[in-house]
Amino acid sequence: MFYNLEDYTLKIFPGEDGKGYIATTFEMPAISGFGDTIEDAMKEFREAFSLAREVLEEDNEDMPEPLSKKRYSGQFTIRIPKDLHYRLAEAASNQQISVNQLINYLLSKSVGELCA
Repeated sequence: MFYNLEDYTLKIFPGEDGKGYIATTFEMPAISGFGDTIEDAMKEFREAFSLAREVLEEDNEDMPEPLSKKRYSGQFTIRIPKDLHYRLAEAASNQQISVNQLINYLLSKSVGELCA
């Protein structure tokens, strides 16, 4: 199956030493574009994406599925030590929120820092 560039999760960040910009996508990290400006980096990335798509089409290979197309329920199960569960419940109680709200906040904050 083939997808459009707009279906993918794009990431643009400053280059090394703060020089220029790099554009890439989470689903296809090997494809990237570089430029002095964000616009230049995106232009180069679009060209690289198009070339990669052509090669995959020629080889009868599917493109990686965009995160936007995957279906997530918003639920998952995790087992944690009893003492951690207790500490989370205590912290949530101190904040007058549910354990789920606390965990959602902590995960969102941590993932935001990891992806920055």
